[in-house]
Amino acid sequence: MYARTIATTLATTVLLGLGASAAQAHSYASVAEHGPSAPGNGTELDPDEVATVVTETYDVMPGGGTVGSVYETDPPSGPTPFATWGSSYAISTETAWLYYKGRAKAAGNVFQGQRIVKVCIWYSQGSQNISGTVCSSASSNGGSWIAGAEKSVSAWDNLSVNWPQTRFNIETTRINPNIY
Repeated sequence: MYARTIATTLATTVLLGLGASAAQAHSYASVAEHGPSAPGNGTELDPDEVATVVTETYDVMPGGGTVGSVYETDPPSGPTPFATWGSSYAISTETAWLYYKGRAKAAGNVFQGQRIVKVCIWYSQGSQNISGTVCSSASSNGGSWIAGAEKSVSAWDNLSVNWPQTRFNIETTRINPNIY
């Protein structure tokens, strides 16, 4: 029962000794870009109007601390006015080695040249989801973007050696920054 905890502690000690942070010792991000999402009705779409869905997966481990992503607003370029909506994020925190709480917010900000309009999160073990999926969605009033409400989800871990790895999953929907 404690073998997973011992293995986690040993891995942390070794990795920290090599100069890695606690977050690096316990997590990696597996990013899959699903490409433009488009309706299946055969309509021709303007490439600037399609959404890109990006999925990230982080291992969460007892004692592993915080994992996730903060999608900070791109810095302004040139002399044009720049409005700041805040940053979108999806963060998982760990409490008492067994309990994870994820928080997500879509701020409608521009990150790496695309506007983050939806952030969804959930926990899984193996091929099964162990929590519900929650999504925060930014909205447009036709001239600017309004951040969505923060959403949260939680899950309990299992310390059994034979139990599948618990993962924190993030799915962001990104669009052309010039769409309002």
